[in-house]
Amino acid sequence: MKWIVHLESGQANDEDRQAFQAWLDLSAVHRRAYNQILAVWQGAAMVEEIHHIEPRHLSNEEIPNSASRKILHILKPGPPLRSGAIAAGVFALFMIVGVALVATLLSPATQYQTQIAEIRDLVLPDNSNVTLGANSQITLEFTDTERRVILNRGEAFFSVSKDPLRPFLVLAQDTVIRVTGTKFNVHHAPRKVIVSVLEGKVEVAKTFPKTPVKARPESQSLALSIPATEFQPVKAGQQLESEYNKPLRKIIAQPRRKPDAWLKGHLVYNYATLREVIADANRYSHIPIVIEPEDVGDLKVTAAFRTDQIDQMIEALSDALPIKVIHDPGRQVRITTKPQ
Repeated sequence: MKWIVHLESGQANDEDRQAFQAWLDLSAVHRRAYNQILAVWQGAAMVEEIHHIEPRHLSNEEIPNSASRKILHILKPGPPLRSGAIAAGVFALFMIVGVALVATLLSPATQYQTQIAEIRDLVLPDNSNVTLGANSQITLEFTDTERRVILNRGEAFFSVSKDPLRPFLVLAQDTVIRVTGTKFNVHHAPRKVIVSVLEGKVEVAKTFPKTPVKARPESQSLALSIPATEFQPVKAGQQLESEYNKPLRKIIAQPRRKPDAWLKGHLVYNYATLREVIADANRYSHIPIVIEPEDVGDLKVTAAFRTDQIDQMIEALSDALPIKVIHDPGRQVRITTKPQ
């Protein structure tokens, strides 16, 4: 709704419109939600005029769509409405539609998530397999033209069934991974997405490509709307990091972080940032671990530990790095700079 209000206000600039288009292109759910609220918005502009019409004089053929039909059916003949009453009615209507849209977006039929320290194996409608890491969440959007998974947070390992006619897409932050059939890992890390391929090949692009994405109908594949030249191939044994709102980095042959170790209960790092390590640790720890000040998270770490040994890992890091660990019993663990 905020997009409609802003765009209709006359204050939106080219940057706002480009950001809105990128938001639409990111997900068919976004486009459906926008179209439904837009229908209500346009119908609401007619409320005062419609108020003077007897609903019984209108046949179903005369009512253009279900959104307008709902508006007409709740109106009663009477004196003209004051602007405040109209505004209140429109607001109430938006609240009803908004609640319905939220319920649709969060439907348990299309969204899966895990709790802290939980790992879950899923079989998707196309018989692809996904192992969802601890405290992770995905949303499925499968159509006749493409298979789309949005990694909202955490980490997931994919073993994708081959279907050349229906590309398999994974979206995380502003990154798109396209594949027809392979095995790969996607890690939704702080400020970036890490794509690691174990078998086959994937192609990675940004949702804000250098060549502007043209407006597309809801039925059109997102993969087809991004120029083929924007996709960068990543092969088995390779890894690519995609920092948020920045161009893709170069591919590296040797992953800094063993991409599938977590499937066996291990987390392995080679010259990773402390920020990345603690973000992963928090997905397995029931007590939050925080870094203060934030720049302490830039320290580099080479380490390996089991996912059920988070406490021991924190203590080992305090011996190897210039950090101090402070325990607030039952509340949190704080990592801060060690006093000189």
